[in-house]
Amino acid sequence: MGLLYPFTAAMCAGWTPLLMASKEGHEAIVRLLLERGADLAPQAVAIASAQGHEAVARLLEGANRPGRAAEF
Repeated sequence: MGLLYPFTAAMCAGWTPLLMASKEGHEAIVRLLLERGADLAPQAVAIASAQGHEAVARLLEGANRPGRAAEF
């Protein structure tokens, strides 16, 4: 199985797979990354919201609360 997001210069600039998926509105990928223990970057919610991906922003907001494992 290949990478979810190929390694690019964007990742070198701090764009993790979670941030990229948030920016592009890939809710299923965001959910998968969170389930697999991806670090939640503080700017992920703002990035998703700025791009109009409200479902992704809500998912990320929920992941930022205590007890998040039960929500997935």
